[in-house]
Amino acid sequence: MRLLLAFLLVTFSISNSVLFCQSKVEVILQLLDEDIIADGCMKRDNLLAAVKQINSKFTETLEKTQGDYQLNCQFTISHNKDLGIEFSSRPKQSDSLLAFVETELSELKNLRTDRYRYSFICMATINGGCQNSKIDFEPELLSPNKADLKEFKKLSLVEQRDELIRWVSEDVLPLFAFFTHDVDKKFAGVKSVGEFLTEKEYLSKSVFDLTDANFNYWRASLEMERFNMVIPFVKVCLLIREGRFDYAGKFLFVTNLFSGKGSVAKILYSPLNDYLNVLDNSIAAEVKKGIAFHDEKKYSEAVEHYKKLKVDFPYNAWLNYEYYYSESSLHSMDSVGYFWNLHKSEIYGADPLYPYCAHAGNSNDGYEMYLRMSLSSLFSESDKLISDLVAYADAAFDLEQYAFAGQLYWLLYSHVDEKALGRKNILFYFLYCMEELGHAQLKSNFEGNFEKEFAKIRSTRKKIKESNSFYKSFGG
Repeated sequence: MRLLLAFLLVTFSISNSVLFCQSKVEVILQLLDEDIIADGCMKRDNLLAAVKQINSKFTETLEKTQGDYQLNCQFTISHNKDLGIEFSSRPKQSDSLLAFVETELSELKNLRTDRYRYSFICMATINGGCQNSKIDFEPELLSPNKADLKEFKKLSLVEQRDELIRWVSEDVLPLFAFFTHDVDKKFAGVKSVGEFLTEKEYLSKSVFDLTDANFNYWRASLEMERFNMVIPFVKVCLLIREGRFDYAGKFLFVTNLFSGKGSVAKILYSPLNDYLNVLDNSIAAEVKKGIAFHDEKKYSEAVEHYKKLKVDFPYNAWLNYEYYYSESSLHSMDSVGYFWNLHKSEIYGADPLYPYCAHAGNSNDGYEMYLRMSLSSLFSESDKLISDLVAYADAAFDLEQYAFAGQLYWLLYSHVDEKALGRKNILFYFLYCMEELGHAQLKSNFEGNFEKEFAKIRSTRKKIKESNSFYKSFGG
């Protein structure tokens, strides 16, 4: 962003002082997006030309106005919308003046980026500027992300779902396609991801097929530089496209922890996380209505409420759990195990790492109950982050969620030194997961006695399970 800003300031300083009888206008640019976003939006020369064109027209328009004031104008160039224009002035200017400026600028409304969007503010001082520096600018300018979030909150529940999926599909994934498609051919995995994004294969293939079962997805994960989380972030977006918001949130949490400052994944984390949180809260409000029916012992009403909600949100684990709980409450306590076994595939299909297990019929179920309960106690203390991440990966491993465990093991292995990890064999845990997913050929990139190490892992996990009190209490 600094390089682009420096170039623009030099370029515009030539034209921002005006003589003759027109008003004097001085403009300073404030860029709101990082250079990496600028590069992803369109070619640098084209972006500079667009910004220069906007600034010139803005300056020319203000020269025709009278008075001493300051006017900030936030511009957003998008790939699928007219040029966005927001004003803030001091002292507050009349609606007629702002309408005049907007009308003059409307001839630029068709400016477009190639993908995503780019925003900047032109901060103009007209003649002597505002004579009272204690006056605030009105109205407050919201960043594009904050403005979008404000509008997102106004949408209905289903509209929020649809808008989030649209944003990921139309705005975010094309940006990641750009960053992964035109790479050196030696990065065959990354290039393959770029190709399936560019070709929009996600319209006909599942997240599982494109990621977990895709050797090139995992190869791409190994090829990326440290702190560049583009590849796992792609998976987050693909999960969102399928409406798997719970599981996407778990991947997003992990991905963000390893994202480097200024990286595209770090930049997009905030708006995506905000959208997911708002949507989650909206769904939770509806689930609580069902819980209110349940608490009043209106189990049939609760079940019907959940059924309707499940049509639009089939992959919400809490919703599926409450549906199970109310349906089982319609019957005798003797049938709880039956209904749990009937519904748990839906619950864990929505979120494979859902931190609750309602019924255990044997020692293995008991250990699963323990594992899921243990997930709730993670990440409560900041000084235990690394050990909690290792425990998180181990729990996913023992729950046979090898894709999540493998992604996390690889991030730990490639970003955290062995001493901090407290383990020497994290790499072999990753490769074990890859073997379970059908990608044994990844072992060729590393050295070691894999069969021996894998046998150690199996033995270690077996001992841990069989010594667990929950495992023992259910007959182990």
